[in-house]
Amino acid sequence: MIDSTFVLEAIIPIVIGFSAYYLKSLDAAGSLVGTAIGLVILARGFEWFIVFLTFFVLGMIATNYRVSEKLKYGLGQKRRETENVLGNGLAALIFALTGNVYGFFGAVAAATSDTISSEIGILSKKSPVSILNFKTKVKRGSNGGVTNLGNLFMFLGSGLIGILGLLLFNNFLLFWVGFWSGIFGCIVDSILGATLENKKIIGNSTVNFLSTLIGGSFAFLLSILFQLP
Repeated sequence: MIDSTFVLEAIIPIVIGFSAYYLKSLDAAGSLVGTAIGLVILARGFEWFIVFLTFFVLGMIATNYRVSEKLKYGLGQKRRETENVLGNGLAALIFALTGNVYGFFGAVAAATSDTISSEIGILSKKSPVSILNFKTKVKRGSNGGVTNLGNLFMFLGSGLIGILGLLLFNNFLLFWVGFWSGIFGCIVDSILGATLENKKIIGNSTVNFLSTLIGGSFAFLLSILFQLP
């Protein structure tokens, strides 16, 4: 029998998915897939859904922040499609389905820190440098390009998700594991972008999926090594 509370809560991801389409943040298919992921995560627990929702909202805000300026650089984000949604949300979904809260937080933190640092970092007044040596200047918006501004928001994005572990799950260890796993996943994303993506071996969505999966796996590994509850 379907829980009446879940039915009421399910309205939230449905409304958000429709809103994302209406606001042109997602195309129709991406909106449906994003809503489906939200519903599955919601079934795991409302707290889990809030964490994923936070990533989604922060990502939308960062993407639309000073978008006119981004368009001048030729970097404005078009409507995200299904592959973008899966790239950022599939790893989190996998960890949610397995009930692995540490892996889930690591994956969401990685997605959040990467999205925010990328979207805000491209507005830096200083030229980005390659993450491979931190010396070679690269074009604004280049894969693997990093700036101090972007790095700041990398920490902020991962930290915000980590704080939710403390507030929603009352787990201080979850804060630290999620925080550092998010940072690790974001760095992996930049390295994959500077190497495999620039060589056109894999695309951006695959980079996002791998980095979030690695961020989540890193969190899971930490929980095992330190025998976290």
